[in-house]
Amino acid sequence: MSIHEVLARVRDVHGLVFDEVHRAAEGQSGEGAWLAIDDDGRPVVVKWFPDETVAQRYEILLRALAALRALRYPAPSYGPILVVPGATVAVQQRLPGRSGIPATAHVVDRVLAINELQVGVTDAPLLDHGSWGELIVHSLVVGENGYCVHESLREWSPRSAALLERIEDVGASTTPSALPVTGVVHYDLHVGNLLVDDGSLVAVIDWEGASLGDPRFDLVCFAQHLEGRGWSPLAVPAWAVLAATMAPEVLRAYVAHVVLRLVDWQIRHQPSDVTNQLDTGERLLNRYV
Repeated sequence: MSIHEVLARVRDVHGLVFDEVHRAAEGQSGEGAWLAIDDDGRPVVVKWFPDETVAQRYEILLRALAALRALRYPAPSYGPILVVPGATVAVQQRLPGRSGIPATAHVVDRVLAINELQVGVTDAPLLDHGSWGELIVHSLVVGENGYCVHESLREWSPRSAALLERIEDVGASTTPSALPVTGVVHYDLHVGNLLVDDGSLVAVIDWEGASLGDPRFDLVCFAQHLEGRGWSPLAVPAWAVLAATMAPEVLRAYVAHVVLRLVDWQIRHQPSDVTNQLDTGERLLNRYV
């Protein structure tokens, strides 16, 4: 189905009409993010997924985001969540600002501060299979469906294969129960999922992959992306917080996971950046593993 076919079903089932629908520049969740105007004239973001059961997960996600907003965490509001034959449609508040712009020290400090608010928000979506620790270890030892794919590193080059061997060794030596569960995890925190307006952080967006786990994972993901963009000095405060608050076994497992995720993704989607990600991954594994 196309977005227009999906919205036609929304009109037929729910009587809601969206105008001025066009693809957002950023966004990779499900079938992508679309900008539109709703029946009340509000600018909104529309996402859709070819799965009617996604609405059940959204019920829990929306409770977690409401709890975060109550703590003054900059998370967008969602609603309504619409189920139509063959799809779930999520309508999200459209906020000012742009995503994907270069990070600043001010934005990094803000990300570090709000991460603490995620701790204790435990009414969050559960993983489809297993525990948080089992997910991380499984990604390191076996890989996941659509990301953290081991075969891409194994086949790309001897260098990427050697990196994969180190990552798999980390997974084999990590105990799943050692990875704590203390709150809600965004799971894909990087500048592409930050809305920034006039130098200030407006919102963290794209929560579709969120789950119950260890919120500090998000700081590892964020710092790793900063490193990969060539902004290593901006990542220093995040690494300092992580080194001071996280057991070495936990930190190395999270670093290995994000290294694997980024190298695999670039191999399959942006090969021109693979050497840079290998450089970054080797540097961070040398530091933390």
